[in-house]
Amino acid sequence: MKSTLKKQFILSDQFIRQMADLLCLSMATNTNIGDHFRLIKVEESQMPGMEGKLVLTEEYVNQYNKHIVELTAEMEKQAEALKNSSAEA
Repeated sequence: MKSTLKKQFILSDQFIRQMADLLCLSMATNTNIGDHFRLIKVEESQMPGMEGKLVLTEEYVNQYNKHIVELTAEMEKQAEALKNSSAEA
């Protein structure tokens, strides 16, 4: 008889924290949270004691961090432009 048991996974603290960060990012940038969630890439942890937990892939973390650096640079650029235009007024 074929087993009907399905493998179950638990969300890691890292994954849960990322979801919270994405919610904040979505509110701060007025973007759709679903668009951010669709980009998440996860895998089952291979670390001892973390079996069955979903963690973010290294590729996703690197891509997300790059995006945040670019976003921060753009925000700083816009803040400086605003500061300069206020000083000229």
